[in-house]
Amino acid sequence: MYNKVGVLAIIVILSLILITGCGADITTKEVSVTLERLTNEFYQRENIKFQMKTVIHRDEQMATVDLTGVEFIETNQAYYLGTANELRLEIYKTDKITYLKSQTNTWVSVEEGGASELKTFISLPSRLLDFAKFADLAIIDDSLRLNRRRHIVFSGELNEDGVKNYISSHVPELVDIIDEVFVELSIYIDYGTEKISKIDIFINELSGNFSLVSEITLVEFDIDTQIVAPK
Repeated sequence: MYNKVGVLAIIVILSLILITGCGADITTKEVSVTLERLTNEFYQRENIKFQMKTVIHRDEQMATVDLTGVEFIETNQAYYLGTANELRLEIYKTDKITYLKSQTNTWVSVEEGGASELKTFISLPSRLLDFAKFADLAIIDDSLRLNRRRHIVFSGELNEDGVKNYISSHVPELVDIIDEVFVELSIYIDYGTEKISKIDIFINELSGNFSLVSEITLVEFDIDTQIVAPK
């Protein structure tokens, strides 16, 4: 019996070492410096492949979006392919206009297609990282925590300027109630490579009428797209 207890104790100790001890190096770095370096590395990639899952609640109605996309950093454009509420979507986004591919295989603007609510769903990895500079980010619980996927998680609330910037450009329908909106941003860093692997955004209107949870996971595989879209 004592042997079993001893073995169990060793397992527990080793587990604690694996969970808390591996990240001693990262905890000695300033969070802002670490994020700036990682963000610079992110922007050195020309094309960012990602998967985005978003759930939005509005006035007791729920919509879900599941998209695969590629962001073209050098041209400030993005291409999405996926579903929203089980409807197939093909979306092309420039820095000014979002286009939706119609069933006639022609490109129409989101406004022309009568789907302006899609703007709420569209998030780019680089856009979320731009808002990181408006966030009061820290390693969660002021210490290193690794989950089963071995990520270091930086998490925090957007400060006042960050909330206003994010809401006004990303969820314009909430501009009039900015003071009643809570926004939180999390950035996941892969422990082995120190690359940004996931970005989460959480928006909640304090009245409870609107909430948005979006998860963007960066992926390495290429997305083969033959894109012929409006400029």
